[in-house]
Amino acid sequence: MRGRGTLHPRLIRVAVDYAAEYGEEIESRIDRNRRVTENSRRAVQERARLFA
Repeated sequence: MRGRGTLHPRLIRVAVDYAAEYGEEIESRIDRNRRVTENSRRAVQERARLFA
């Protein structure tokens, strides 16, 4: 990762520490966001079908 970004190493450590502490909550939110996204895609497809 060296040279690929401008994040200070301290910020990276904070992010890694946060992920280590709250990993389950992060995964849960990611899963929820994926479900919401899929539901939205289905709703858009259904609206398109109804207007076709």
